[in-house]
Formats: sequence, structure tokens, C-alpha cells
Amino acid sequence: MAVPDNQQVTYTFSDNKFITWNGHSRGVIKPEQPGRGATIYGSTGTIELSRDSYKLYDLDGNPIKFEFETGGNATIDTMGAGDLDGMHIANFFNAIRLDETQHSPIADASITTMLCHLGNMAQDAGETLKIDPDTGKILKNKEAMASWKREYENGWEPKL
Repeated sequence: MAVPDNQQVTYTFSDNKFITWNGHSRGVIKPEQPGRGATIYGSTGTIELSRDSYKLYDLDGNPIKFEFETGGNATIDTMGAGDLDGMHIANFFNAIRLDETQHSPIADASITTMLCHLGNMAQDAGETLKIDPDTGKILKNKEAMASWKREYENGWEPKL
């Protein structure tokens, strides 16, 4: 199965809310910032994300949240200093080791991860998918729902 370098997915929610996600990898179409990035267009603003910065704008294009840049050359050290990825990883480890509050709680991250998976599943299905908002599962599309879980070798299935 081919994986696209560029992808655009629009998610619609209740109350006329939506998010359009543009993902760019190493294809010809890239965001303005160097390296990998994503731009998320929402009903009240836009956020541009890259490895070492983010910019949040209102609907008129005015910046409403500061831009954070590390210079792009930072690496993770034992104190957790580094670019945004490194700082995110360091925060996760500090939450485990030092009971530090997570900046991106796993419950929140699971929602965004699920949205990514659902976008890929819609692309593979070649059509818009209807989702149960309570479970996140795909409605009335057995072919797309077949991608919901992977096949495990006997004895290796996760136990929940």
C-alpha cells in the first residue's frame, strides 16, 4: 500500500465546527517553514506546526499565540532540553519519573491520533466516512472498518 507524501483531510463535527488538516512530508508541496510540518485550519483559527515552532492565527490571519523556535539544531540531553519534539519526549518521561504534569495528556493525544488514523482510513476507502462520536468507530462501512485493528500472532494480542 502506498503512503502519500501530502494529505488533506476535513473533519466535520456537531455545531458546524470543522478542522481541515494538511499534512506534508517530503513531497513537492511543503509548508512555508522548513522540514516537516502541518497546518490545521479550524473554524476559529489556524495553527502552523513544525519540528521547532508553532504559530497560531485568528481567522483574519493575525497572530494570537507566540512562536517558539529553538533554532532547529537542538538535541535531547539528560536535562530534557532540545527542540519541540525533544521537549515533548522529556516532558513525557518527567511525568513518569517526577509526576510532572503532561503538556499533552495521553487522553488528548489519543483523540488526535484517532483523527489521523480515520483520515488514512477514509483515504484508503476513497470516500467520506461517518463516525460514531461516542466510540470513534466507523459506521456503515465494513471495508473501512476492517482496518480498525491489526492481526496479531497467537499469544501476542493486547490484553485490555
